[in-house]
Amino acid sequence: MKQISVLFSLFAFTLAATLAAGCASSRRVNAPQADAVPTAPTRNLTWEERFHYNERFLESECQKLKGNYDAQIALLEAALEINPDGPEALADLAIAKYATLGSTDSITSAEIDSLLRRAIKLDPGNLNYHEIRADILARSEKYKEAIEELEILAAKKPTADVLFSLADLYRMAGDAQNAIRTINRLITIDGLKEEYALAKFQSYIELKDDGRAYKALEDLCANYPNELKYRVLLGDMFLQNNHPDQALRVYRDVLTSEPQNAFARISMLAYYNRTKQDSLYKDYVKQIVLDSMAASDVKAEAMRGYAFDRRNEGDSLQVLALFHQALQHPQADRSMAELCAAYMETLRLPEATRVPIYEKILEIEPDYLRARLQLLNIAIREVNLEQIIHLCREGLAYDPEHLSFYYFLGVTLSQKGDDAAAIRILQDGVKQITIYSNSDEVTEIYGALGDLLHQAGDKAGAFSAYQKAIEANPENYPCLNNYAYFLCQAGERIPEAVAMSKRTVDAEADNATYLDTYAYALLCDKQYEQALIYIEEALRRTPEKDLDYTLLLHAGDIHFRLKQQRAALETWRKAAKFAKTKAQQKQIKQRIRRRRI
Repeated sequence: MKQISVLFSLFAFTLAATLAAGCASSRRVNAPQADAVPTAPTRNLTWEERFHYNERFLESECQKLKGNYDAQIALLEAALEINPDGPEALADLAIAKYATLGSTDSITSAEIDSLLRRAIKLDPGNLNYHEIRADILARSEKYKEAIEELEILAAKKPTADVLFSLADLYRMAGDAQNAIRTINRLITIDGLKEEYALAKFQSYIELKDDGRAYKALEDLCANYPNELKYRVLLGDMFLQNNHPDQALRVYRDVLTSEPQNAFARISMLAYYNRTKQDSLYKDYVKQIVLDSMAASDVKAEAMRGYAFDRRNEGDSLQVLALFHQALQHPQADRSMAELCAAYMETLRLPEATRVPIYEKILEIEPDYLRARLQLLNIAIREVNLEQIIHLCREGLAYDPEHLSFYYFLGVTLSQKGDDAAAIRILQDGVKQITIYSNSDEVTEIYGALGDLLHQAGDKAGAFSAYQKAIEANPENYPCLNNYAYFLCQAGERIPEAVAMSKRTVDAEADNATYLDTYAYALLCDKQYEQALIYIEEALRRTPEKDLDYTLLLHAGDIHFRLKQQRAALETWRKAAKFAKTKAQQKQIKQRIRRRRI
């Protein structure tokens, strides 16, 4: 939807309607008696009906002030059941429904408009209703109908606000001619003001009436001689209409008066570019970018045009050199450094070359999250553990609610062998979780915490963490796999473990790890024949070099339960070759020697 610049806001017209409504019945606002239109016939209410109507209407106002919009709507509907001809209740109900439901579907939009049209019919002299309907129609881009309402309003209440809004609607509807007519009417009643003259100029541009556009702009320059931006705008018109010499004279005049004028400096760059004076263009870009007095947004705008508009001309080395030269000077904000990083990204330069630029951004603005996350992503891809720890600790100092820092810091500390510290960090991260937290981050942090707690011997804590991870994301398959496997090891909730493991296999049927866990879960559930099918599939999908003790142990155990003694012994003996710990060696020797599990 286009941005609507109609001057009256939803809040403003809600308040206006409330004031217009009064406590009991409607009253006309600014309606001249001579132009009064008879209201639609209404039913006569008894004293008791009027009392209950007023009671519900006034209570709806109270609920609106409290922000209880559903209650407000219910009370207004109850009031209208008593008196269907209450224009103030009809208008308020339209406003409330628009504010809460919008007009996204045609049925709601038609209902809201029907309520407002009925309110207008019942009380045509209340100009606020026309104003409200015009605003809603304009917001729905129904410009023709909105204009009709504002024309009615402007006929009876030709204020500056109403006429300016009407002119704006004409422009948005593509009717520049009527926009100019309305602006002239506005100037007649309110005098020539800067915004009116500028709107008139823009309307002439839309009409492609260059002669009158020049005249309107020259009037602006004459009436506001201290506003040099209009002089620059005049120069821009000359340049766009192929009068570069006249444009240059205007720009030079402005820069003589105000050497740091941002509009004129950027327009001078456009002049050099358009007239293909490349050496002067590059020199002027450099002059602006390295000027300590120039505003940072002007420097960034000059550099953006140089870097991106001309990136296909083989100037990338010169552009990068100027970026680095500029960044050696003190920076008021991050705009130049961020622009440099974006330019390097478009050139697809190696990530490592962008690291100093992201670090420069953090030097300028230490709490800028995006740059720190960019550096963190690079450190993760490079497996630079020390850098990951440094960035996460700094990140937590500035953004203690950001879960990614807890997750990556915890995982990295674990990789470095400090599981106790990793658990503490992940538990600190859990404390930051709210209903608004990203579910992907929540499931990852709980999943990692579950793995570490189980490794530390805290079975109950691990199972609780796994449960929360799955609640956050039921498709966290690594977590489902580990949860199911450890439940089976503990001999707890075996049917539930089988169901969880099956979900992983259904999702990734070629994942040997998931197949192995599912076979093990079926073994624990005494579904031996099914277990054999899945363990053989797991073995088939595992290259010889990737075979491990656990997979072969499970295979041998399944063969044993199916009374396939020879296959069980052969598989256990093969598993013994992969035993890495004394516990594993003892476990497999006992199976082979005793031929039992």
